[in-house]
Amino acid sequence: MKNRTNIFKIFGMVVVLFGISVSSSVSANAVNDYISKNNIQPASETLSLGRIYNQDPKKNGGFNMDFSGGKPRMVIIHDVGVDGGSINGSIDYMVGRTQDSAFVHSFVDDSRLITIADKSKKSWGSGAWGNQYGIQIEQMRVTTSAAFYREIATLAKWTADQLITYGMGEPKLISSPNTPQKNNLSQSPDGNLASHKMIAYKYNQTTNHVDPDEYWSRFGYDMSQFRDLVSYYYSNFGSLDYLATSGEGQR
Repeated sequence: MKNRTNIFKIFGMVVVLFGISVSSSVSANAVNDYISKNNIQPASETLSLGRIYNQDPKKNGGFNMDFSGGKPRMVIIHDVGVDGGSINGSIDYMVGRTQDSAFVHSFVDDSRLITIADKSKKSWGSGAWGNQYGIQIEQMRVTTSAAFYREIATLAKWTADQLITYGMGEPKLISSPNTPQKNNLSQSPDGNLASHKMIAYKYNQTTNHVDPDEYWSRFGYDMSQFRDLVSYYYSNFGSLDYLATSGEGQR
């Protein structure tokens, strides 16, 4: 069984897709403004638990899947890294083929957000440092501005929900350099929100993970603007603690 402290490539169904046209003229402010002014409704989270056996130490070779400090302390944003494919197909691929080396908690596209792993336990998606702290979510790559607005609205609202539910505080980006560096993995988080790229660059666990920054740049979007949207939902749409009734954390 592979060492889970290594960096794992984020999986995806490799689909070669020709002729995709993606709007690159949307500014970061325009994304958030459009979502707010047009009252874009985020999709609700759907729980589909039970297929990730590697969260159970009895089935994963004895690896402790408890978060450092006993609960998640940040949310880590990924994208699947390939164009095309479907959310169900990507979930099936991960469950059936990659979870022994890499898996995340949740997936989102422009109409659904599906959680397949217990968010009160670790996942394996961002290397030794990120895994011990973060709830991790993959985005499907959508190809139109309208779809992107819906996906980002859902992702931001869900992220705010996690910050509230697990008592992480108001959204704050972790500090991260512009070039890969190799920092001490014993450092504690100085924020509660990160992209995979931010973690990869901060700890030089890998130099080729730039998600979701490269994907978002197609729409003129970035993590600072995403934080602002999360702040909007955090301040205006509080979430009750649903752990007692959701089935998460129940073992």
